[in-house]
Amino acid sequence: MALTFSYAKYEVTSFYGSVDFSYHYRFNKKFSLGISAATNGYDEKVKPGWDKNGFSPTERKRRFVSVLPVFRWNWFYHHRLSLYSEAGIGYRHERRYTNGVQSEHHGVAWQFTYLGVEYGTRLVGFAELAAGDLGSFNLGARIRF
Repeated sequence: MALTFSYAKYEVTSFYGSVDFSYHYRFNKKFSLGISAATNGYDEKVKPGWDKNGFSPTERKRRFVSVLPVFRWNWFYHHRLSLYSEAGIGYRHERRYTNGVQSEHHGVAWQFTYLGVEYGTRLVGFAELAAGDLGSFNLGARIRF
């Protein structure tokens, strides 16, 4: 009797980008504390030919919801232009469908924004270079109260 072990390699077949909602309370022009919530997901299949025994490809859908408090530091501010970095850690809920069978998973959500750029006074446009549950390249608009 022989035992064989193989590692399934998945390839992403479709991706649903992150949709985020955030609220930040600004203590002053440099520091703010906030909370962010995001949802995203993707579909994947086992790459064909990964198993010598000819198992049929497995399909998997993954959907995520993340909620995390975030700390932002505006390290440069000039008129309407602001540069910032941001970090947060919180909770992630994953709903996974593997060949139609649903399972629930929980974990740690995190986000680190290396560089964020925002421009405006009341209506502000922004772009971020980041890593984590809220996305890697983020563009959008926010309203300041």
